[in-house]
Amino acid sequence: MQRHCLHLYLANGQLYAVAPADMAPCERNHTQGPCPKPSGPSTPEDVLRCRERAGLRSPRCGADLRRKQPGVTIPGWWSDGPYPHDTEWHFAAALNLSSCYGAAVHGDHNYVFTRLRLQSALRFLRRAYGRLHERGRLPAALELVLCAGETPINFGDYCVGGAQPVWSATTNEAAPLLPYVHWVQLPPRDTDLSVWDPLRSRADVWAGDTDIKLTRQAEEQAEQTRRSSNCMHHAHCADSCAAAQKAKVCGFCKCQACSFCAADDAALPWSRRIGRAVFRGSLFRLSSYTADWRLNGPRRTSYNADNWGAIGRTALVRLKAAHPELFNIALSGYGLGGHSDDLPRRLGIPAAAWAKQDTPATMPFEEQLRFKYTINAEGHGGWADRLYKMMMHGQLVLSQDLPAKVWYEAPLRPWHDFVPVDAGWANLTAAVEWARAHDDEARRIAASAKAHTREWLSAGAMFRYTEELLLGYARLQKVVPKRPPRAIRFECDERPHDSQASGVPHVCWSSGQGVIARGETRCFFESGGRRHNSLYRASLALAQGDEPDAATGAAQPPLRLREVLSGRATFGAKAARVKRAPERS
Repeated sequence: MQRHCLHLYLANGQLYAVAPADMAPCERNHTQGPCPKPSGPSTPEDVLRCRERAGLRSPRCGADLRRKQPGVTIPGWWSDGPYPHDTEWHFAAALNLSSCYGAAVHGDHNYVFTRLRLQSALRFLRRAYGRLHERGRLPAALELVLCAGETPINFGDYCVGGAQPVWSATTNEAAPLLPYVHWVQLPPRDTDLSVWDPLRSRADVWAGDTDIKLTRQAEEQAEQTRRSSNCMHHAHCADSCAAAQKAKVCGFCKCQACSFCAADDAALPWSRRIGRAVFRGSLFRLSSYTADWRLNGPRRTSYNADNWGAIGRTALVRLKAAHPELFNIALSGYGLGGHSDDLPRRLGIPAAAWAKQDTPATMPFEEQLRFKYTINAEGHGGWADRLYKMMMHGQLVLSQDLPAKVWYEAPLRPWHDFVPVDAGWANLTAAVEWARAHDDEARRIAASAKAHTREWLSAGAMFRYTEELLLGYARLQKVVPKRPPRAIRFECDERPHDSQASGVPHVCWSSGQGVIARGETRCFFESGGRRHNSLYRASLALAQGDEPDAATGAAQPPLRLREVLSGRATFGAKAARVKRAPERS
């Protein structure tokens, strides 16, 4: 729990994160090599920090010892590349939330994904709570536990058991959690969700009492009237429509004003799409959480030579070989060096079956839209983050029965918005054959999913969801909490473009600049009169004996995560008792 989760305190319209005590630094040592050299006239912040720490040593930093440390993400494997930790254990507290750089930076866990998801979640939560407090709907303080890891904390014996009042990146269908809004603001991930465009949204789109359908109508009307030669939505299309066209990211940047992408997916009508089910993906962690989860609950199952054809993404290779006329499938053979690279050799996949996959091995999302049907398959941690993109572009989604679901999946209905497929793919072939035989019905389901996801994933709907989650959570809290002594304020400086006076910028602050430029935002933790990139760095500057804000009351001992999860926390519904937690939690 302490690895991936943060204790948050919300009061007086502000969001605070409680710094864990006794965080041990994981400084650079000989196994991580020399510091990188600056590539330009200015010295990047990560190089400066590396130089500051170069003389320090810790026995738990290097990859060799990390592999032996209890609790590693992939047992027996470690790499400093996707896991360049700043701390030995409290990984969430060490994430650099001032950066939305698209490659790993010091402090990252699971490459960029944990950092960017946590950053977006805190930004969204801070703004939603601030509006509710300003409107008098949440006058009292709240505290909660928010976990940033991809794998739900109560999968199997990972950390705890049973339903928990914990905010999580996904829920657990077998034992519910509270899924929060988050995204990864990088193409081809979730740049479309990260664009909060005031030019296509009314000011009251952020209000908790917004009528979502009326908001959507207003957004569509504003979109029809907007004409501009400058997209100004994302760094890849900020300069001009020509630059966006060259980068081929317009579908993700929402540059609808650019003529080359005005047609969107309507350029290829349903009748001209190919009647096969498409999938492209890779496999980095050799474990699945879907195997027989309806019977035994979600738990980690390792891929091997005996089960590769029955679980997870590798089972799609077997189905492609058996039914080449129904599928266009390719699973890339590369992965994590020394763990998931060269999949045919590691898992014993027959060369003949592997060779029957389609080409090319990788296919941009825009090209996958040539197919009528698409497969939503488990990625890491029992879920996948591509579902909404498939639905928004009018494809019929054949969705694997997954134990972890993100926040927008609750309203989706099988056979109305997607075709349900067994967790072990037992009926995937039959689902494609059904869609081919019932083309009008398949098209109707795809159209329904597109309409619903456009509504439910609008800025107004996401804020409404977050506000309702906060309000419902507050009703379960029996005692108003007081500010913990190690609570550190999380804040974001946001400076919109002139044309975005009422909006929220989406471009991150560039490291090394003294002030943020127009169109940028910079998030930080404030402690000791200074701004810090991570909660860990802010905790080092935390003055001893600081008095809390007068309005939040006297300080009290910090709420421990295990108290929340053991049922001793002050919530209306008694939480399940914690099992004896294994060391990896």
